[in-house]
Amino acid sequence: MLNKIVISDVGDEMNTVRMMIAICVASVWVSVLLMGCNSSSDSAENDDPVVEEACETTSMTECVVDEESNSEENSDNDNNVLSRHYTIPVTFLLSEIGVPENRIPSGEEMVSVRAFGAIPNDDIDDTGAILEAINSAGDDVAVQFERGDYLLSKLLKIERKVFLRGVPGGGTRFFITSSTDPVTVVTYSKKSDWVDLEVNVAMGSNQLVLDRDSAALNDLIGYEYIEVEQDAGYIGDSPPSTFAIERSSFWQQFDEGTMARITSVDENTITLEAALSFNFNATTTRVRGFDLIEYAVFKNITFFRSVDTVDPRGDTLHIINTRHVVVENSSFHNVAGSHLTLRGVYQCTVNHNGFYNAFNYEPGRAYGVELTRHTTGCLVEDNVVSGYRHAFLTHLGANNSAFLNNYSEKNSDEDGGVIAGLSGHGYNSARILFEGNITDQAQLDAVGQRQKDIDVEDANGMRAGNVKANGQDFVFFRNCIESTDGITVLGGVDVRTFILNNALVSDEVASLGAAGGTPSLLTQTVTHGNLRAATDDIQYADSESETSFPASYIYSRAPTYYDGTAWPSTGGDLGINCSNPARERHIDAGNAL
Repeated sequence: MLNKIVISDVGDEMNTVRMMIAICVASVWVSVLLMGCNSSSDSAENDDPVVEEACETTSMTECVVDEESNSEENSDNDNNVLSRHYTIPVTFLLSEIGVPENRIPSGEEMVSVRAFGAIPNDDIDDTGAILEAINSAGDDVAVQFERGDYLLSKLLKIERKVFLRGVPGGGTRFFITSSTDPVTVVTYSKKSDWVDLEVNVAMGSNQLVLDRDSAALNDLIGYEYIEVEQDAGYIGDSPPSTFAIERSSFWQQFDEGTMARITSVDENTITLEAALSFNFNATTTRVRGFDLIEYAVFKNITFFRSVDTVDPRGDTLHIINTRHVVVENSSFHNVAGSHLTLRGVYQCTVNHNGFYNAFNYEPGRAYGVELTRHTTGCLVEDNVVSGYRHAFLTHLGANNSAFLNNYSEKNSDEDGGVIAGLSGHGYNSARILFEGNITDQAQLDAVGQRQKDIDVEDANGMRAGNVKANGQDFVFFRNCIESTDGITVLGGVDVRTFILNNALVSDEVASLGAAGGTPSLLTQTVTHGNLRAATDDIQYADSESETSFPASYIYSRAPTYYDGTAWPSTGGDLGINCSNPARERHIDAGNAL
């Protein structure tokens, strides 16, 4: 029986837990985890504290302890509260997160955007010149920007690999007057036809057996990257007979899915680089090869959108169907939609950035970093987000990703009420770790899925439907929740969720969701070792014996950007006076940028 856990039953399948159990899985993580550090090699005097260089080394081994040390840490935690709840080997957990150093160019070879006519501070639109520089740059060549403002009055649509780099410290600014998404990296061009599965696949497996009789099989296995998606159907009863599925337009139907990399092929069996986050049923799953854009790198860029031209739904940087995305040491100002949307992305590193100010706080708007539509393997770390509806959000099958040591504040809805800075936003995202973050509120919610049942319609003309909840295995660990709303879990589907060693201002570890429900139905939610600051006590679950916790489920020593300060700096065992480098950076910058 868990002490003082209050959770509701609305239809949330909680995500990513397995990731956590990988408490410093040595050989896996040394090669993939600390991309934030390995991609911060630019050096220059920093004249903007918002985007100061938070990680100064170019060697991942300086950010993570060596393999031997990691192995020792692992063995000490083999029997921790997380691992006892898993049957899948820990080496499959949270594997291949972040962008490996050898999969993006070093940036040593470069071309100047000035050579193509993009001159800073001349008040002439630079969109065409920037695009020409991108398309003319050779393989693995960075496009370099000088200090100053570059005017973007039209959509900058990038359909190839790209590396844009500005002057460190906020000196390079894209001044955006476009009323649409100003910068988009996207491809839809080359992909195979869909191929069905031949046998069911269990979560944690890294192999798929494809339909050997499919005419598209030979084409698919010629690709290095694939997209896997499952018709997730409906929670509860089947839809009524009057309901007709339109696969091309029903965007939620195939939300459960993942991007993956093929490492080997044996006839109709393909082996993948990372473990799968879902159980895939052969009768409802399909797979296709996809020629993803090879990389998209944005470093030291300030994206500043003019207040007068904000589109009610416009994003700032929208990256679609791309592998190996790095957004680093940049800042984003003023948006209505999402500042950074990653859709159909395989492996990303988003680190040491600042995201500031939204204009429209209605549902579906005002997001800082959004992982969506099968995005897989992202590390979102040491960022500041101020003034949004949701600072960090996952939905639509986003999976196998970690949000570490971020800071967010002023998260509010359209009425000014406090809302979740950390949001598992339904629609089958899975295996997500939130660790070491400081925010106003955290929530796993079940988003209402509007179906086209012609027999049911509400007063607003919306069709009634079932709820699409989160998927399996969310973990909240060592976060600091600074509003009285705490960590809210809205549940309707009983899946593994872990809420461990968090510090909460509220007097409840998990507050009752707005939709009500029956907490006892969520038997797989483990709430343990959390501090209730209001009553100054730590809640332990009767079913768990541990009263101490590791510093991290990812790192076995402090990341470099902690720069000698105390680590860990958040957690129920450390009290409610929380801090981390992102928060201190924001305070030093004056709190409003």
